Amino acid sequence: MLKPDVEKSDYTNLWKTFFISTVSAICAYYIVFFLSNYSVLFFAYDFDIPASFSLLGVSLPPNVIDHSWSRDAIITVFLSKPFTAFILGIIFLLVLMSRTKKF
Repeated sequence: MLKPDVEKSDYTNLWKTFFISTVSAICAYYIVFFLSNYSVLFFAYDFDIPASFSLLGVSLPPNVIDHSWSRDAIITVFLSKPFTAFILGIIFLLVLMSRTKKF
C-alpha cells in the first residue's frame, strides 16, 4: 500500500491536469468558434449578404430569392466556417508539436 502523502500528491496532480485540460479545451473551442464565425461574416458581407453574429452563431437572412444568394455566395459562405476550423486546427497542431519539440 502506498503512503497517504503519495496518494494525495497523485490526486492533486490529477486534478491539476484535469483543470488545465478543461480550461484549454474551453479556450480552444471559443477561439475556433469566434474566428470561424467571423470568417462567415467576412464572406457574407463580401457578397452583400446581411448577417449578424451572436453567441448562438451567425444569423443569415432567410430570404433566398434575393439576387445576392448566388451559387458562389452560398458555397463560399457556408464552406468558410469548416475551412477556417480546419486551418486553425492544423495551425494549433503545428504550434503544439513545435512547443513539445516532436516536430
